[in-house]
Amino acid sequence: MLKNGNPNGKGGKREGAGRLSGSFTRKCLKIASQPKALKFLNDVITGKGVEPTVVWNRKTKKNEVIMVPASADTRVKVWEKVGNRGAGSPPQALMNPDGSNLSGLVLIRAAA
Repeated sequence: MLKNGNPNGKGGKREGAGRLSGSFTRKCLKIASQPKALKFLNDVITGKGVEPTVVWNRKTKKNEVIMVPASADTRVKVWEKVGNRGAGSPPQALMNPDGSNLSGLVLIRAAA
């Protein structure tokens, strides 16, 4: 039962309620297309310092923040994501649980 709502209401989808479909994707694409984001991705892939790390300096006896390159696995992941975004993800075979390929299956993708 609803605390302050209509006790006879059935709930479910309502006209104009919720986020617009694709709103999150549009925000991500807007951020990803900015030159600053593209430069950061390029810096990660090429191994430039992008991760701040605190180290102890023995001479000054103080903590210092230095920029270190991203780890190798992070660089590979970014490389794959950027490549897939630019050229599209490679197709993946559809398989049965026993490992054999599916046959006679037609996939229809709805327009977004």
